[in-house]
Amino acid sequence: MFKEEIERMPYNNKYTPELLKDHIESGKLGLLKIIHNDKILAGYVIRINTYPTNKKLLELLFVFGRGLSFKLGKQIFKKLERLAKKLGLHGIELTGRLEWNMVADRLGFNKQQFTQRTKWLT
Repeated sequence: MFKEEIERMPYNNKYTPELLKDHIESGKLGLLKIIHNDKILAGYVIRINTYPTNKKLLELLFVFGRGLSFKLGKQIFKKLERLAKKLGLHGIELTGRLEWNMVADRLGFNKQQFTQRTKWLT
């Protein structure tokens, strides 16, 4: 992960760098990245949540990178949509700072006024 993200941990005492590493290596969380010219531009950590209604959603836990732009964010979300559809999931959700609202609006997520947002695929 990028140095700036490591310094911001432990994310409200939910994760530490060690826990993230262990969960990624054990397969409890996924780590994906955007690479251009052999350089990592961005990374993101995901997991699959199953709810009591049997809805399964791909959750975007963390996004990190340098110089993140809407264009790069759109690329990340398109990859997540393809992955969620391939896995037969019902949608994508994210939890983040309020700054995510503008990005989530432009990417088709519902209009909830919370930091947790959902985009249903079916």
